[in-house]
Amino acid sequence: MMALQALPQNVIPIEVEDLPSIGIDTWFAALVNGATQVMFAASQRMPETIIRVLTAEVAQAQTLLEQLGLNKSTIEILYLESLRQGPPELITQDLGLRLGDMQGNKRERLFASLDALAQQYPIDTPVTTLPEGAPFGEVKCDTDKCTLCMSCVAVCPTRALHHHDGDVPNLSFVEQDCVQCGMCEKACPENALSIQARFNWDQESRQAPQTLHQEQPALCLRCQKPFAPQSMVDMLQDKLRGHSHFSDETSLRRIAMCEDCRVIDMFESMADDPTQQLKY
Repeated sequence: MMALQALPQNVIPIEVEDLPSIGIDTWFAALVNGATQVMFAASQRMPETIIRVLTAEVAQAQTLLEQLGLNKSTIEILYLESLRQGPPELITQDLGLRLGDMQGNKRERLFASLDALAQQYPIDTPVTTLPEGAPFGEVKCDTDKCTLCMSCVAVCPTRALHHHDGDVPNLSFVEQDCVQCGMCEKACPENALSIQARFNWDQESRQAPQTLHQEQPALCLRCQKPFAPQSMVDMLQDKLRGHSHFSDETSLRRIAMCEDCRVIDMFESMADDPTQQLKY
């Protein structure tokens, strides 16, 4: 704290438990409520993990600031050891925003701050590429590989990936909800998904559901009810062909039936030939 006394009176020190405990949402919330700069009073003697986490998040923030045409030092780490060489560069430009009390969770507050800055300082490029590991970005889907098995939807922690109700199998994505955790990539059995860290400044497209893939459903061979993506049925028939439980065309055709007709067909087959039950 003695070192901070060398700073001008308009620098307001705020003590926190851990520097990384105050996240990027709070930094930008300060900037859209009258602060002209956010600095972190750090020390080279701090644990390496804290310095690494803080440096990475500050780098992400500075990338966004530069895209807005603002001085990247608007968010900066101030190592107290450097004060021996003189006072730091202070940013005094008022950003002209006073959003007041901000509602929502951390992510919603961050997007509200960035959207306000983007309106105040229009940018030419709608998308900013961010370093790998940034919690913003898109998911890409190779539609030639995707079978719409929905493994990715099952593991997505934020429901950025989801399925719209209806008869047409589909995979939808909301970019604003994606935290780039990579769980969808790992869960996909077909290696059809990839993630790309970026920030989309177009609020409308960032918040709107995008259809990554959809296809016509397979119709049950018996009742014609739509029940699954056609590509999934084809994939299962190809992979199970030759398996002891699917050694004949009747068993393979059963894969292309809905859950009800599949059971009916099995019992009809056993009624015609009771020895068939030994295979089930």
